[in-house]
Amino acid sequence: MKRLNNKMRSGRQAFTLVELIVVLVILAVLAAMLVPALTGYIKRAKREKCYDQAYYARVAAQSAMTELYSKGEVLVPITNSKDSDWTSNEYGDQILSYMGFQRGDNEPYILIFGVGSYNKYKDDADKSTLPYTVLFVAYVADENAPAVYYVDGTWTYSYPWDDKSITGGAGKPNVIGVGPNKGTEITLCVVSNRSKYPNITSAGFWTGAEGLKDHSDP
Repeated sequence: MKRLNNKMRSGRQAFTLVELIVVLVILAVLAAMLVPALTGYIKRAKREKCYDQAYYARVAAQSAMTELYSKGEVLVPITNSKDSDWTSNEYGDQILSYMGFQRGDNEPYILIFGVGSYNKYKDDADKSTLPYTVLFVAYVADENAPAVYYVDGTWTYSYPWDDKSITGGAGKPNVIGVGPNKGTEITLCVVSNRSKYPNITSAGFWTGAEGLKDHSDP
């Protein structure tokens, strides 16, 4: 028996250098195939999570505007065509609370929504509800997250001023460029802004380094 075991041991051969190289090459090829797929899956999962959060941001903003409409109230910040600061009023706080956030480090990096311009549509019987209708949302969960946009029924990760989903900007009225309310002038309301550009009237906030466009799909 001892002689047989010795014979079996002596019959075994170790891997040659060529065989080891072949195995390593196969593993490298598999990794090259799997890593991009895994990276893509992680990216898609993160985008979908941000989309869910943006969806609830729109619902929260619409809830706040519906409450205003039911009370017959118009807040001063939405009575003009300029961007409106909701980062320190009760309705902005309410929108965040609807989403499970509060003011501080855990609030969204950027949250903006747009409604019809009050001055333009307040006396138009057919369009008087537009100043209380959320037609636009821009949402960025954190400084490393992708931007998610809602434009009158359409969701996108692309910067909507580039593809003309929204026209105007840069000192001009912002106008919806797609959807059933195409041509509607909107007022943008800022609920949360923790970006490096505290003033959204600056060009940097929109198109500068680390601005909103930087978070968008190319």
